[in-house]
Amino acid sequence: MKSMSNLISDGLDKLFKDEDAPPIHLLAVFVMLVISAIALYPDILATMQIFNPAEYRMYHDITNSISSAMLFLVSIYLTGYNIIIINRAMKDEKTVLPEIDGAPYKVFVDFFPAQAFWIILYALLYALVAAAVYFALKVNLVYASIPVALVFMFFLPFASFILATYAESFSKKGLFNPFIVFKFLKPAFAKPLLKLALQFSPIWVIVTAFSLLTYQFNVPTKIMPDATITENFFYHKLFAMNTLSAYLEIVATFLWSYCIGRMFGQLHGYQKANTFGSIN
Repeated sequence: MKSMSNLISDGLDKLFKDEDAPPIHLLAVFVMLVISAIALYPDILATMQIFNPAEYRMYHDITNSISSAMLFLVSIYLTGYNIIIINRAMKDEKTVLPEIDGAPYKVFVDFFPAQAFWIILYALLYALVAAAVYFALKVNLVYASIPVALVFMFFLPFASFILATYAESFSKKGLFNPFIVFKFLKPAFAKPLLKLALQFSPIWVIVTAFSLLTYQFNVPTKIMPDATITENFFYHKLFAMNTLSAYLEIVATFLWSYCIGRMFGQLHGYQKANTFGSIN
């Protein structure tokens, strides 16, 4: 099996050097630009005094609803898109980024029951453990939840193997069995996954730090009763930061999906065999 660092470097090559990569990256940036522009549209117009601040809240609520709905649809699409990336990485296909078509929505709809099952199961288990700590130690529920949350974060990377199991043949068979997770906790799976998560952590730290910084810049537009920020180019900066932050998150998830797909395929001894499912 390739080292984790090689998986990451190979993934970066695939994501940026493939002949189909540039238009997909440009499209991702364009979509994020549009969503950010819609969200910030009333703020920019208000500071330019195109309409008076009294009308700001109405326009702000409308454009935020539209941008939130668009972001939700994009998030659904990206879930299916990343599953297809995992499938292609398993097969070590020449081009890892799928075409932009309706297939990711189809994949998401098919996978959603299993995804909902695991989200609910994870949430219930977290609530039960946090409640047990609360009653056992007689501490504030918030204080009881924090250490439990840190422990549960350790298991989050293993959720990617649930995606990979589905992506292998686009089948939900076995995914509603809670005990499947114990298969992934075995050293043969857990050790390389945790090594990958550790080597990938600087990427997530950078993406998270930039996202938090962007959020802090967004705070004034969320808490002000009207648009009174008059600093030159404030919203231009915020517009660029929102777009870049969203794009970095997209690229990071693409790269993680590629690494998970290649690792999962190597652990199962797959080459380019015709043992993989089809989304058609």
